Amino acid sequence: MEHFGIEYWLFTFCIYCMAGWVQESTIESLYHRRPINRGFLRGPYIPIYGVGGLLLLFICHPFRDNGFQVFFVALIACTALEYFTGWLMETMFGKQFWDYSMFRITYKNRISLVSSLFWGVMGLFVTYVVSDITLYVLNNLPYRFICIAGTVISLVMAIDFLGTVRKQIDVDKLRSTFSISNISTHIMRFDAIASRIPGIKARTGEKKKRILPSITAMMRMMTDKNTFVLTDDDRRFIKTARKILANGKVQQMKQYVQHGDVSTYEHCLMVCLYAYMYAKKLKLKINIEALVKGALLHDFFLYDWHKGAFTRDGLHGFSHPVTAERNARNTFPLTLKERGIIINHMWPLTLTRLPRSKEAWLVCWADKYCSLKETLLKKPY
Repeated sequence: MEHFGIEYWLFTFCIYCMAGWVQESTIESLYHRRPINRGFLRGPYIPIYGVGGLLLLFICHPFRDNGFQVFFVALIACTALEYFTGWLMETMFGKQFWDYSMFRITYKNRISLVSSLFWGVMGLFVTYVVSDITLYVLNNLPYRFICIAGTVISLVMAIDFLGTVRKQIDVDKLRSTFSISNISTHIMRFDAIASRIPGIKARTGEKKKRILPSITAMMRMMTDKNTFVLTDDDRRFIKTARKILANGKVQQMKQYVQHGDVSTYEHCLMVCLYAYMYAKKLKLKINIEALVKGALLHDFFLYDWHKGAFTRDGLHGFSHPVTAERNARNTFPLTLKERGIIINHMWPLTLTRLPRSKEAWLVCWADKYCSLKETLLKKPY
């Protein structure tokens, strides 16, 4: 694409701006169930997507032969762009336009590990898919159309941007931010940060204990509160769960951290709830007792896997289902189906241990879902 003139790049910039607006506004509108303009401008475009798209086309193209290099170059470049853009917009407009506080690993809520990984994936997508589509479009559209469309959309966007900036900008704050003394302070602070690798802060003090609501209350939170009514199946589910959770050895799972700040006990309880509620939503006919036992005991390994990945059964990720099943079998009477739910819940990591029942598939899915939430979010539940 390097042989194209400025008019082609301007048109490409406009298309990426509009594509970014369509993507973000669609996702937000579907989530909130009402039309939402995700951009900070009035029109259907988000300039950072245009800048980011062109940036990826320029910087990733030289590394096209190596996917790993493309991924990391895109990750670093787009994360830097996102942070700078967030800081600049907060400085100019006095408000935050995106917030990553729901994620566990963030920096000033402007960037996060999750968003950075997403930019890396987007770099691969733009380099190996979007760039070829862009090239095809530019080669097949009339030159006059590209010139007129790019110029008109750019002018409209510029007028929109200037009007928005003039209306919302905090001039006094901007003047203060870009004063010589303040810039010097930021440079000194940047030098101090650059001299060390930022890491995750160590936890100090005792972990604050979470008070879990009752099983019934959690089931109500997962459904429509206004129409929630306990059924006979719900009562059987609660009765079975309470009987298992009352066991002293099961209570020991509260001592061990599973993911983030969530204990193994909390994790197993939430997997059990999600698996059951998902079965209800799909109107599946299941063995409730088997589902509850398998879900609540699927991580019944009773040790801190963070202190050592290797156990007598092998590497934790692969071996802990075996350990959990053995502990469960020695503590409770288990059917073959219940033992299978525990043994097979780590599929596809344990490739040969495929879930063999509806209950096992439900627990397998719920375990992945809960693990992802607990790892990425500060407040998963």
